[in-house]
Amino acid sequence: MAALKAVIFDMDGVLVDSEASYQDSVRRFFAERGVRIPEEELRSIVGSSYSFYSARIAGWWAQVEDPDPDEVAMGVDAAIGPYFVSAPEEIAALAKPGLCNVLLGLKARGLKLAVASASPARDIEAVLTACDIAGVFDSVLSGEDVARSKPDPAIYLATLDALGLPAEACIAVEDSDTGIAAARAAGIPVAALRETRFGFSQAGARWIVDALPELLPLADSLSSPNEKRGSRSDRLPHFLSGTMR
Repeated sequence: MAALKAVIFDMDGVLVDSEASYQDSVRRFFAERGVRIPEEELRSIVGSSYSFYSARIAGWWAQVEDPDPDEVAMGVDAAIGPYFVSAPEEIAALAKPGLCNVLLGLKARGLKLAVASASPARDIEAVLTACDIAGVFDSVLSGEDVARSKPDPAIYLATLDALGLPAEACIAVEDSDTGIAAARAAGIPVAALRETRFGFSQAGARWIVDALPELLPLADSLSSPNEKRGSRSDRLPHFLSGTMR
């Protein structure tokens, strides 16, 4: 690939450890209303588009017997809202370890940074503001900014346009197989943040990192414009070279 110029981040599960929290909120909401959701179905909403998530909760809501008339009137989206983490301090507590230092370290290396998340814009804004990282990104796009959600590459293609860079000068940081597929379809190599709780294979990633700070040596290894083809694995730190795909 060309010398690295930008790092594009997914949000949920990458910048913040929000996916387990989302699942727990959905599980509690429906359990209190007599609906037990199979774990496999709950896992299906992780990394999904907002439209898929909405369709899923509508289907589970249809299983509620004798629902509260007030909740019926407001709709399941509004009814489930109070169950999600929303206070800024609670959102900030979900930040992945080393998040701020990693973003500042990448910026100090002269790299552009972007967010490409399937979440609604209001949720992205809430997370970036709560974690005090809103000003560090050169581009922030949500699933509402494109016609088709991940695994379609639309959001990544739009991000490349916003950054003014070719795919080969960027890497994407993802966790879900859906997100990895979207980035790869746009021609962007992927560094997957290792995730074992939700059944992701992460097989499409070129690199797997155990924590965000590992992105800094990875970025250093990809920043040399004189890197020779076939030599990258020799230049990677030992904890990354064994996970290349």
